[in-house]
Amino acid sequence: MFIYENRASVILFNILNNFRCMNQKFLIPLNGCSIIPFTFLKAGINFDFVDISNDSLCMDEELVLKILDNDKSNKYVGVLFIKSYGINMNSNDFFKKIKDINSNLFIIDDRCLCIPDLNFYLNSTYADLTLFSTGGSKYIEIGGGFAYLKDTFLYTRQELLFSLKDYNYLFQNLNNFISGKKSSFIYNDSNWLGDKILPFKTVLEYKKNINDKLVKTLKHKKNINSIYTNELPIDIQYKKEYQVWRFNISVNNKNKVLKNIFEAGLFASSHYIPLNRVLKNIIIYSNNKNKYNADLLYEKNINLFNNFDFSEEMAFKLSNIIKSSILK
Repeated sequence: MFIYENRASVILFNILNNFRCMNQKFLIPLNGCSIIPFTFLKAGINFDFVDISNDSLCMDEELVLKILDNDKSNKYVGVLFIKSYGINMNSNDFFKKIKDINSNLFIIDDRCLCIPDLNFYLNSTYADLTLFSTGGSKYIEIGGGFAYLKDTFLYTRQELLFSLKDYNYLFQNLNNFISGKKSSFIYNDSNWLGDKILPFKTVLEYKKNINDKLVKTLKHKKNINSIYTNELPIDIQYKKEYQVWRFNISVNNKNKVLKNIFEAGLFASSHYIPLNRVLKNIIIYSNNKNKYNADLLYEKNINLFNNFDFSEEMAFKLSNIIKSSILK
């Protein structure tokens, strides 16, 4: 089943409502967009966090399997797995191992930062829901989100009220906390999720716009990424497979580098804050008892823009700022 909604998070919310009557939990990654746990909270679905692997930079697969294998009371009903930075990795072996432990576990393959795939073949995956986004700050930014759902599951659109004021209030509070303007953050439910107005009237029109935009986007990102690759020191660059959504670097003086970028009138992103800093009193599974791997990654990670808001001239200027910042 192909699903198209105003936002990928609306699809996620509608899916999660199928589990509302169960007093069970999902496992979700510790590094991800805050919208994910907010959507779980809005749907009334409990969850625990799982730290990332230093090897894959995604949810620790071995740890997930260990948790599920030891889950004799079947308190977990599903797993949400994020393809970090839009990496095009094959997770099917991992998903199969989850199903081998318990075939009823619901697997969500979150590819919201990946290149949108309109030729996805449902029978090629053990995931029950494969989720893509074309909203703001995603690979293609035309609005909307889509997903592929196995036919064994029903999809029911829930009645969602939407208030732009509520949305702005929630994320302004979050941004104030991340920037240090507020000392704490508390999630309070409101009408922040929803809006039935679809960016395109038909699925056919939506798919056509994705295909049209994809060709231009691939070319632009390739050009900008090649500048970063050639201009920046190789030792601060992530591996090529992680340079899909944006271009990622790891620096020891992250705050200073960002400060110099902003002072020059340019911009970059600090990436997603580890979710344990945003939401307290959630169980966290990790193999690193001293400091979570997601925290260690966040403290050094900067992602550089390569979308249409960033020109080649800006990329060259940004690269020079970064080089001079890390050398001092």
